[in-house]
Amino acid sequence: MNGEAILLANLAATVFLTGLAWFLQIVHLPLLLQTSPSSFPEYIRRQRRRNTMVMVVPMTVELLATAWMWRVYAATALEIVILVTTFGFYMPSHIRLTRGYDEAGIRRLIALNWIRTLSWTGRAAILWWTTSRQLHI
Repeated sequence: MNGEAILLANLAATVFLTGLAWFLQIVHLPLLLQTSPSSFPEYIRRQRRRNTMVMVVPMTVELLATAWMWRVYAATALEIVILVTTFGFYMPSHIRLTRGYDEAGIRRLIALNWIRTLSWTGRAAILWWTTSRQLHI
């Protein structure tokens, strides 16, 4: 695969994940606060499984493409922030919620997702700029 294709794949995955992060931040995660405590554990398990299905491919593409183009330092740094936040804090917090409704836990998830949302937004801007310069768009 040539450099331009990898750059475009990285941009596409990042833009998709940026949109998804904003959707989660503004629509989906705040609605968790409205979920019935009795049905919450099952709901959060199903939600987690479905979110994983939507995110695993673009996150993998993004990670592999970022590894290839690591010299775009700011985008790489933001990818590291996203990965550390996701796997070190966000997912463990999400897993804890499978035990039951916890308003403080949901609010923590919303706060953690702001880090991911803003990092993906920054990556999208950097990759858009890099792509437009590289491809002379």
